[in-house]
Amino acid sequence: MKIKPLKESPVGFSEVYFKLNEVIDALNSLAEKYGDTLDSRMENGQTYWTFTTYFDVVDSVWRNDSIDKMRNNFGNVFTSREAAEEAAKRVKALLLSLRG
Repeated sequence: MKIKPLKESPVGFSEVYFKLNEVIDALNSLAEKYGDTLDSRMENGQTYWTFTTYFDVVDSVWRNDSIDKMRNNFGNVFTSREAAEEAAKRVKALLLSLRG
């Protein structure tokens, strides 16, 4: 699943939107490198990897519930631990760069 870039930014937020689009591009490139993780390809009971708000990588079991769907919609569902670790590292770096 490819995440769509953000369109126009509100006045005064162009730098934030630029950085967020960098995050989106990074997640899309990881999906291309490690394989897409559309929920249609996930089966109930299948293990996947995700990262927390503290950037810890954890495994989870797909149940097709609201949490799985939310993670998937944010591009935070990975079929390998390595892909989730790389995504967490890149997203953290990009978010820290917003602090200036």
